[in-house]
Parts: sequence; structure tokens; C-alpha cells
Amino acid sequence: MYNLQLKRLREERGLTQEQLAARLDGVSKNVVSFWETGRTALKLNDACALADVLEVSLDELMGRTPPITDAAARIAEAFSQLDPVGQARAEAYMDGLGDKT
Repeated sequence: MYNLQLKRLREERGLTQEQLAARLDGVSKNVVSFWETGRTALKLNDACALADVLEVSLDELMGRTPPITDAAARIAEAFSQLDPVGQARAEAYMDGLGDKT
């Protein structure tokens, strides 16, 4: 069994069930409700579509990984905007954070 995080992820994005359904081909609000409550099993193709729409991995959608915190997301975004030299410096700094000698 899985720990579907659909309702939490949908609500974090400020979407209603109806709005989410509209972003998915051939899915009604009722189907989204059934997925959220576990009344209907989620098929792989639907899970992939949901993950794409919600911009999460399948693991996060299925509750297999902890969600990325806002701080971690900001760090990742800042890191991605660095040039290669800046990224190397940031990596060296992070490597040194674990050294408490």
C-alpha cells in the first residue's frame, strides 16, 4: 500500500479538485476525490500525469520520500544559478561543513 500525498500536494498549490481535474485529460472532479480518499486505486499513467501537473516526483506523490523544504528548494535554485566555478566553490564549502576536527 502507498501513502498518496495527492490532497496535500494539491492544496499546497492552491488547486481545487475541479481545477486539478481540468489539467488532466479525461479526469473528473469525482475521480480526483476518489483518488484522495483511496476509494479508487491510482493507475500508473494517472500517477505520472499527476506528478507532472504537480511538478513532483512519483516518489513524493506516493509518499515514499519526504517533501523538499522551502529552504532546500531555495538553496537548489541558488546553486543552479551559479557558474561552474561558483558551483565548485559551493560544493567545497558544503564538503567542509561536515568536518568538525
